[in-house]
Amino acid sequence: MLVTGQLTDELGGNLSNRQIRVTFEMGSMIFDPIENRMKFRAGDTGVEACIPGATDENGFFDINCPLAGVDAGMAKVKVEYNSWDPLNNDRYRYKNKTQSLFFPVFSNSTIDVSEVGPFRSDYLTYTFPNGSTFEVLYLKEAFHIDAKLTQTNGKPIGGKCLNIYLDPLVNTRPFATAITTDGTGEFEWYSADPDDNPSRRGVEPSGNKLEGFRTIRGADAPDREIPGGCRAEDNPVLNSSFMDIEVLVRSKVDILLKEHWSNPSGFQVGDVIAGEVAILRDRLDLTVEGQRVEFIRQYWNGSGWQTAPGGVEILTTNERGSANFSFIYPGEEVFGEGSEVIAVDGRWRVLVHFESADDNRPYFVERWLNSTPEIRLGDTVVDSKATFLTTQVLVISGIALSSPLLVGMTMYKN
Repeated sequence: MLVTGQLTDELGGNLSNRQIRVTFEMGSMIFDPIENRMKFRAGDTGVEACIPGATDENGFFDINCPLAGVDAGMAKVKVEYNSWDPLNNDRYRYKNKTQSLFFPVFSNSTIDVSEVGPFRSDYLTYTFPNGSTFEVLYLKEAFHIDAKLTQTNGKPIGGKCLNIYLDPLVNTRPFATAITTDGTGEFEWYSADPDDNPSRRGVEPSGNKLEGFRTIRGADAPDREIPGGCRAEDNPVLNSSFMDIEVLVRSKVDILLKEHWSNPSGFQVGDVIAGEVAILRDRLDLTVEGQRVEFIRQYWNGSGWQTAPGGVEILTTNERGSANFSFIYPGEEVFGEGSEVIAVDGRWRVLVHFESADDNRPYFVERWLNSTPEIRLGDTVVDSKATFLTTQVLVISGIALSSPLLVGMTMYKN
């Protein structure tokens, strides 16, 4: 800050080669309702001295006041002429003179968003095949933002209201607001905290857009009245600034069994085992189309589950979000393995694995379904025709044997 002026006497004569002392104190202007006027409120930094200077031959002076390390705001500048100063030697000629002036000290502001992540403290990233990395949020889930507001000289700016936007080019109203902390200029904002975000909304759909890339913006606009956001400041001393962070929004999914493949009585060798699953978005119950589903057939080898040779079937979900499988139940035999390898007790299972079909479009979170029905070998079924014939023969034989007995009993009675 450069303070300039001219020192003259009452008759307008120039006072040259006089020492001028300038000090300043940073603070802010507040309204005093009792006196009904604006008053200066000093800050915590105290009085700062400027570099000493003197008037030139025409009485003009230029005093440099370094502003390194000071906060933007209102500066109370005090310019003093001391006639008792030995260098001035005007003790018997002029009186001392002090004049106080107020000047706004402006600064550019900088918003540094250090972290954006799901829930209160999680931090996740996704790296694409080309090496680019993006922070990850989940659709319809809560998220947090950690950021800091500073001025040009690096000093933190506390007590400031910042606007938070989600896709600012589409949604012109702020999503929420945050207040920076005094002394640090930082804020830790969490969407599910009613004190930070009364609506408690998380990452919501933007129009018809669900998953994909979204923009989160932190903005400081002290000179603007933002509908649904921060109020304009009475005496703004910071220039507006903002910072955009592009994040990848993904959806969690649920895997539902549509066609169950369990059978309490077990299966017989040669039976067709078929099943179907449906993939739905976790928080919206919307189907997931065109994504990858793997059905993995495993057998029990006596000590653990083992994937059978050729036992991975890869499918793509249809427009209903469904995918299905079928195979012939082999019992204890494991095709593709030696005869010494068997499925003990004919125990098999089918695991379901879901993931995005394209690594360059990773819009869905990988999901496993391990708690699937176990497939077992059932008891041997007796041929119903053979059983019927055996019963028929026994009945006829019983009738044939009982006839002579009845005849004998009748004759004996007579």
